[in-house]
Amino acid sequence: MAQNHSIAHFSVWNPKPGQADAFEAGYKQHLLWHKANNDTWNWYGWYIISGTRTGQFIDVTVNHTWDDFNHSVNPAGDGADNQLHTEPFADYLRAFKVSLTPFSDAADKRLLAAKMLRMLTIDVSDINRGAKLIEKAIADFRTTASSNFIVYRVVDGGNVMQFIILVPLNSIADMEKTTTFPASLSDSANIITGITSETLLFKPAMSINVN
Repeated sequence: MAQNHSIAHFSVWNPKPGQADAFEAGYKQHLLWHKANNDTWNWYGWYIISGTRTGQFIDVTVNHTWDDFNHSVNPAGDGADNQLHTEPFADYLRAFKVSLTPFSDAADKRLLAAKMLRMLTIDVSDINRGAKLIEKAIADFRTTASSNFIVYRVVDGGNVMQFIILVPLNSIADMEKTTTFPASLSDSANIITGITSETLLFKPAMSINVN
Protein backbone atom coordinates (compact mmCIF):
# COMPACT_ATOMS: atom_id res chain seq x y z
CA MET A 1 0.00 0.00 0.00
CA ALA A 2 2.80 2.45 0.85
CA GLN A 3 4.04 2.47 -2.75
CA ASN A 4 0.51 3.01 -4.01
CA HIS A 5 0.05 6.60 -2.85
CA SER A 6 -1.46 5.61 0.49
CA ILE A 7 0.57 7.83 2.85
CA ALA A 8 -0.81 11.03 4.40
CA HIS A 9 1.02 13.59 6.54
CA PHE A 10 -0.83 15.38 9.37
CA SER A 11 0.32 18.52 11.21
CA VAL A 12 -1.32 19.98 14.31
CA TRP A 13 -1.14 23.64 15.34
CA ASN A 14 -2.38 25.36 18.49
CA PRO A 15 -2.95 29.13 18.05
CA LYS A 16 -1.45 31.13 20.90
CA PRO A 17 -3.89 32.94 23.26
CA GLY A 18 -5.42 35.91 21.49
CA GLN A 19 -3.59 35.08 18.25
CA ALA A 20 -6.14 32.90 16.42
CA ASP A 21 -6.96 35.57 13.82
CA ALA A 22 -3.30 36.39 13.27
CA PHE A 23 -2.48 32.70 12.85
CA GLU A 24 -5.25 32.24 10.28
CA ALA A 25 -4.09 35.28 8.33
CA GLY A 26 -0.48 34.09 8.49
CA TYR A 27 -1.39 30.57 7.44
CA LYS A 28 -3.27 31.90 4.41
CA GLN A 29 -0.17 33.96 3.57
CA HIS A 30 1.92 30.80 3.84
CA LEU A 31 -0.36 29.03 1.37
CA LEU A 32 0.40 31.83 -1.07
CA TRP A 33 4.06 30.84 -0.72
CA HIS A 34 3.13 27.27 -1.71
CA LYS A 35 1.23 28.55 -4.74
CA ALA A 36 4.09 30.85 -5.78
CA ASN A 37 6.46 27.88 -5.56
CA ASN A 38 4.19 25.75 -7.77
CA ASP A 39 3.46 23.20 -5.05
CA THR A 40 1.24 20.52 -6.59
CA TRP A 41 0.48 18.72 -3.31
CA ASN A 42 -3.04 18.92 -1.89
CA TRP A 43 -3.37 20.59 1.52
CA TYR A 44 -6.62 20.28 3.50
CA GLY A 45 -7.17 22.39 6.62
CA TRP A 46 -9.62 22.00 9.51
CA TYR A 47 -10.29 23.48 12.92
CA ILE A 48 -11.21 21.08 15.72
CA ILE A 49 -14.58 22.21 17.09
CA SER A 50 -15.31 19.59 19.77
CA GLY A 51 -13.37 17.85 22.51
CA THR A 52 -10.36 18.80 24.59
CA ARG A 53 -8.44 20.00 21.52
CA THR A 54 -11.10 22.52 20.43
CA GLY A 55 -9.48 25.46 18.66
CA GLN A 56 -6.47 23.56 17.36
CA PHE A 57 -5.83 23.48 13.60
CA ILE A 58 -5.02 20.38 11.57
CA ASP A 59 -3.65 20.27 8.05
CA VAL A 60 -3.03 17.18 5.97
CA THR A 61 -1.65 16.27 2.58
CA VAL A 62 -2.85 12.90 1.26
CA ASN A 63 -2.21 10.18 -1.32
CA HIS A 64 1.59 10.15 -1.31
CA THR A 65 4.32 7.54 -1.57
CA TRP A 66 7.07 7.59 1.04
CA ASP A 67 9.49 8.84 -1.60
CA ASP A 68 7.33 11.92 -2.22
CA PHE A 69 8.56 13.31 1.08
CA ASN A 70 12.10 13.35 -0.32
CA HIS A 71 10.88 15.80 -2.94
CA SER A 72 8.74 18.39 -1.16
CA VAL A 73 8.87 21.91 -2.58
CA ASN A 74 11.85 23.96 -1.36
CA PRO A 75 11.99 22.72 2.28
CA ALA A 76 14.32 25.51 3.40
CA GLY A 77 12.09 28.19 1.90
CA ASP A 78 9.01 26.49 3.35
CA GLY A 79 10.54 26.55 6.81
CA ALA A 80 11.61 30.16 6.50
CA ASP A 81 8.16 31.27 5.40
CA ASN A 82 6.53 29.33 8.23
CA GLN A 83 8.90 31.00 10.68
CA LEU A 84 7.77 34.36 9.35
CA HIS A 85 4.01 33.89 8.95
CA THR A 86 2.75 31.09 11.23
CA GLU A 87 5.16 30.24 14.06
CA PRO A 88 4.88 33.65 15.79
CA PHE A 89 1.15 33.05 16.27
CA ALA A 90 0.82 29.31 17.00
CA ASP A 91 2.68 26.42 18.56
CA TYR A 92 3.46 23.59 16.14
CA LEU A 93 2.46 20.62 18.29
CA ARG A 94 3.21 17.53 16.23
CA ALA A 95 3.50 15.92 12.83
CA PHE A 96 2.66 12.31 12.05
CA LYS A 97 2.16 10.02 9.07
CA VAL A 98 -0.58 7.50 8.43
CA SER A 99 -1.25 4.80 5.85
CA LEU A 100 -4.61 4.25 4.17
CA THR A 101 -6.03 0.82 4.98
CA PRO A 102 -7.08 -1.56 2.18
CA PHE A 103 -10.73 -1.43 3.28
CA SER A 104 -10.92 2.39 3.40
CA ASP A 105 -12.92 4.56 1.04
CA ALA A 106 -10.73 6.70 -1.21
CA ALA A 107 -9.14 9.73 0.45
CA ASP A 108 -10.34 12.12 -2.24
CA LYS A 109 -11.63 15.68 -2.34
CA ARG A 110 -15.26 14.50 -2.56
CA LEU A 111 -14.97 13.23 1.01
CA LEU A 112 -12.16 15.29 2.54
CA ALA A 113 -13.68 18.61 1.44
CA ALA A 114 -16.98 17.88 3.17
CA LYS A 115 -18.20 20.69 5.41
CA MET A 116 -17.19 18.70 8.48
CA LEU A 117 -15.49 15.45 9.42
CA ARG A 118 -16.07 13.28 12.42
CA MET A 119 -12.64 12.04 13.47
CA LEU A 120 -12.53 8.85 15.51
CA THR A 121 -9.18 7.85 17.01
CA ILE A 122 -9.18 4.14 17.81
CA ASP A 123 -6.57 2.66 20.17
CA VAL A 124 -5.97 -1.09 19.86
CA SER A 125 -3.92 -3.78 21.57
CA ASP A 126 -3.43 -5.77 18.34
CA ILE A 127 -3.09 -4.04 14.96
CA ASN A 128 -4.21 -6.93 12.74
CA ARG A 129 -7.17 -7.97 14.90
CA GLY A 130 -8.08 -4.32 15.39
CA ALA A 131 -8.15 -3.76 11.61
CA LYS A 132 -10.45 -6.74 11.17
CA LEU A 133 -12.80 -5.46 13.87
CA ILE A 134 -12.96 -2.01 12.29
CA GLU A 135 -13.52 -3.45 8.81
CA LYS A 136 -16.36 -5.64 10.10
CA ALA A 137 -17.92 -2.78 12.08
CA ILE A 138 -17.99 -0.62 8.95
CA ALA A 139 -19.54 -3.42 6.89
CA ASP A 140 -22.16 -4.06 9.57
CA PHE A 141 -22.96 -0.34 9.87
CA ARG A 142 -23.51 -0.08 6.13
CA THR A 143 -26.22 -2.74 6.25
CA THR A 144 -28.51 -0.23 7.97
CA ALA A 145 -27.09 3.22 7.10
CA SER A 146 -25.11 4.88 4.33
CA SER A 147 -21.85 6.61 5.16
CA ASN A 148 -18.27 6.89 3.94
CA PHE A 149 -15.27 5.97 6.08
CA ILE A 150 -11.67 6.99 5.40
CA VAL A 151 -9.55 4.72 7.58
CA TYR A 152 -5.87 5.32 8.32
CA ARG A 153 -3.34 3.46 10.45
CA VAL A 154 -0.73 5.57 12.25
CA VAL A 155 2.74 4.56 11.02
CA ASP A 156 5.11 7.29 12.24
CA GLY A 157 5.21 10.20 14.66
CA GLY A 158 2.59 8.85 17.04
CA ASN A 159 1.04 5.80 18.65
CA VAL A 160 1.41 3.04 16.03
CA MET A 161 -1.28 1.01 17.82
CA GLN A 162 -3.85 3.49 16.58
CA PHE A 163 -6.30 3.96 13.72
CA ILE A 164 -7.86 7.23 12.60
CA ILE A 165 -11.30 7.16 10.96
CA LEU A 166 -12.64 10.21 9.11
CA VAL A 167 -16.40 10.31 8.49
CA PRO A 168 -17.63 13.11 6.16
CA LEU A 169 -20.59 15.17 7.39
CA ASN A 170 -22.65 17.79 5.57
CA SER A 171 -23.92 19.26 8.83
CA ILE A 172 -23.99 18.63 12.58
CA ALA A 173 -27.35 16.93 12.01
CA ASP A 174 -25.51 14.21 10.05
CA MET A 175 -23.72 13.32 13.27
CA GLU A 176 -26.85 11.54 14.48
CA LYS A 177 -26.58 8.72 11.97
CA THR A 178 -22.99 7.93 12.99
CA THR A 179 -23.33 8.06 16.78
CA THR A 180 -24.06 4.33 16.95
CA PHE A 181 -20.94 3.38 15.02
CA PRO A 182 -18.42 3.31 17.91
CA ALA A 183 -20.71 0.97 19.85
CA SER A 184 -20.36 -1.56 17.04
CA LEU A 185 -16.63 -1.72 17.79
CA SER A 186 -17.21 -3.36 21.17
CA ASP A 187 -15.49 -6.73 21.52
CA SER A 188 -14.92 -9.37 24.16
CA ALA A 189 -11.15 -9.67 23.72
CA ASN A 190 -10.23 -6.13 24.78
CA ILE A 191 -8.69 -5.41 21.37
CA ILE A 192 -10.24 -1.93 21.26
CA THR A 193 -8.70 -0.11 24.22
CA GLY A 194 -9.95 3.44 23.58
CA ILE A 195 -12.09 5.55 21.26
CA THR A 196 -11.94 9.35 20.97
CA SER A 197 -14.42 11.35 18.88
CA GLU A 198 -13.78 14.89 17.62
CA THR A 199 -15.42 17.09 14.97
CA LEU A 200 -13.40 18.96 12.35
CA LEU A 201 -14.67 22.01 10.47
CA PHE A 202 -13.28 22.34 6.93
CA LYS A 203 -11.62 25.65 6.05
CA PRO A 204 -11.57 26.03 2.23
CA ALA A 205 -9.62 29.28 2.51
CA MET A 206 -6.91 27.42 4.46
CA SER A 207 -6.63 24.65 1.86
CA ILE A 208 -5.08 24.46 -1.62
CA ASN A 209 -5.18 22.12 -4.61
CA VAL A 210 -8.36 20.47 -3.30
CA ASN A 211 -10.90 21.69 -5.90
